[in-house]
Amino acid sequence: MSVAKAMSVDAFYAAVITRGVDIVNVAHLGRTVTAEQRTALQLRDPTCVVPGCTTSTGLEIDHTTSATGWADTRRTTLDQLARLCHHHHQRKTHHGYTLTGTPGTWHWRPPPSHEQEEEEDTAG
Repeated sequence: MSVAKAMSVDAFYAAVITRGVDIVNVAHLGRTVTAEQRTALQLRDPTCVVPGCTTSTGLEIDHTTSATGWADTRRTTLDQLARLCHHHHQRKTHHGYTLTGTPGTWHWRPPPSHEQEEEEDTAG
C-alpha cells in the first residue's frame, strides 16, 4: 500500500461512470494543473524557483507548502504552484525540505534536523 501511495502522489485518476457503452459521468480525482496554469508557470518560472538554482530544463510542477485547502476545495491557485528541478523536487517530496512564500519571494528551508547539523558544524 505504501508503494502505491508513493507512486500516486502526482498521479491523475479519472472515474468514468458508464451505462453500457454510454459515458454518464467523469470525475477527475488527481491534483493536476490546468493547461492555463501550466502555460502561466512556464512563463512565470523559467528556472527552478529555489533561490540560487538556475536549472531551466526538465522542471517539475509542485504544490508548494502553502498549498493548503486542496482537500477541501479540490482547487489549486497559480500562487500555490511552482516549478522545481528534479533535484529540489525530490528533496522537498522525500527529504523534508520546504518551499514557502509566494512567487518572487520563495524561501527554501532544510528539514529541522538538517538545520541543527548546520548550526553544530558552524559552532565547532
